[in-house]
Amino acid sequence: MRSLNWFILVLTLVVSQAQAGITATVDRTRISELDLLTLTIRVSDSQPGQPDFSGLEKDFDIVNNQSHQNSSYTFINGQQTSHAYVDYILNLRPKRLGNLKIPSLTIDNEQTQPITIRVTEQTNAMRQKMQEILFFETVLDAASTYVQAQLIYSVRLYYSDSISGDFPAAPDLEDAVVEILEEEKRYETILNNKRFYVLEKKYAIFPQKSGSLVLSKETFVGTRGRGGLFSARQRVSAISSGHTIEVRPVPEAFNGDHWLPGKNLTAKSKLNLPEGVIRVGDPLNQVISLSMDGVSGVLLPEINLQDLPGTKIYVDQPIIEDTESSTGISTLSRTTIGIVPTQPGKLTLPEIRIPWWNIQLDRQETAIIPAQTIEIKPSVATLPASPVIADKADSTGPVPELNERPGIWKWLSIGLLTAWLLTLLGWYSTRTGNRSGEDRAPVENTVKADAQALLNACQVNDAQQAHQRLLVWLRSAFPQHQSATTLAATKPRFAAAFNELENAIFSGNTAEWQGKALTEAIKGLDQPASDVPAGSPQHLAKQLNMGL
Repeated sequence: MRSLNWFILVLTLVVSQAQAGITATVDRTRISELDLLTLTIRVSDSQPGQPDFSGLEKDFDIVNNQSHQNSSYTFINGQQTSHAYVDYILNLRPKRLGNLKIPSLTIDNEQTQPITIRVTEQTNAMRQKMQEILFFETVLDAASTYVQAQLIYSVRLYYSDSISGDFPAAPDLEDAVVEILEEEKRYETILNNKRFYVLEKKYAIFPQKSGSLVLSKETFVGTRGRGGLFSARQRVSAISSGHTIEVRPVPEAFNGDHWLPGKNLTAKSKLNLPEGVIRVGDPLNQVISLSMDGVSGVLLPEINLQDLPGTKIYVDQPIIEDTESSTGISTLSRTTIGIVPTQPGKLTLPEIRIPWWNIQLDRQETAIIPAQTIEIKPSVATLPASPVIADKADSTGPVPELNERPGIWKWLSIGLLTAWLLTLLGWYSTRTGNRSGEDRAPVENTVKADAQALLNACQVNDAQQAHQRLLVWLRSAFPQHQSATTLAATKPRFAAAFNELENAIFSGNTAEWQGKALTEAIKGLDQPASDVPAGSPQHLAKQLNMGL
């Protein structure tokens, strides 16, 4: 009778636990620092929603989280009772040694009981035994560095047998930027006459704050063996040593405006100049290249020449290329500067100095791009000099003795005067009859040909060709202006179209340029003959052809 009562009591407890809304159980309450703990949360189907697991993250990392739908059946006095529930199975990794707590979890009005977990350090015997199978090696290329300077951090996992598990993630550092240099590199090596397989990852770490930077221990928990019908899988684990790095602030000896720590900074300049004489309005390009090791391109200083007298400056956004390798990050930056001279004379591109800190030699150095001087000629077309007419008589010649033969000299003088008058009359008739074909036609034909070439380039939206043809046409049609800039100052519509063309040229967006606006602006520059400015080819042609 007593046995029957005990059986009924146990069965009642089982049934009451199965009917509870939420329960929590663990596979063990004492683990080592490298073990994973399995926590199972069972939730009755009568409880809506799922538990909030955020409270676990104080003492544990949630490595895995799975859920399973289940049902159970009980028989009491021939009556069958069914019960449905959901199991949430979590794998937890302890964050520290000591007594850790799994807090109460709540759904609706139901709560689980808190559970205390004791976490102990692995013994030397356990560690040595495990290191015959699996161990970590972590290496830093320097024990200290400067703020924003590069550190190379290598993580290597050595294993001697078939191992499965997740390699640790990249370091999660609050005051540093971490870049992956190599994903997973696998190779073999021999240590103490034993073959090991190696899985390696490399990271570039850029501290953003001076002080102590702590790299946590790397941990690995996995299984050994391939499993199968006649072989069991063994749980294995490994832990590395941690690192503390001294991060130094910007040294007082550095006097640059832009802190730049790294290795092998080089600075180069290339000038792209038009062929022949360089005149006002001709576009020039200066390409400045900076390359450096151990730094990301975003840290390189910007190149700016905005305050260069006698020019219009267009600075493109730099093109930056970062390259990752086992030795770290290298960067290459190219900045294109468009320069349009607006004044004749000597144009000096200033010297560029870039101070930087050599972390190998622990000292400041300066990369220098020397100054360069270019001769800029005026854009005004040189007009031919006025013809010189010789005097009718040479005052230095001998004076004839008119008194000796007055008759001969009288008729000789009359004949010479008559011949001179006829020659002058013939010269004037020739100039008035034929000048339009010899002087005006070449000038006008040149202007028309230059204008047509410009309009053709605008029609096909060829920005580069239009820019070149525009400068040629302006020199022939408006020689009184030294450059397109001076003409634009008096013609607002032309100024807008010209600026749009130059922006397309010097920003590199020539594919999107449309020539319609420039075509209309050019047509608006046509002037009546009475308004042709003095000194232009049109004005010169009008002076030589009075009857036109």
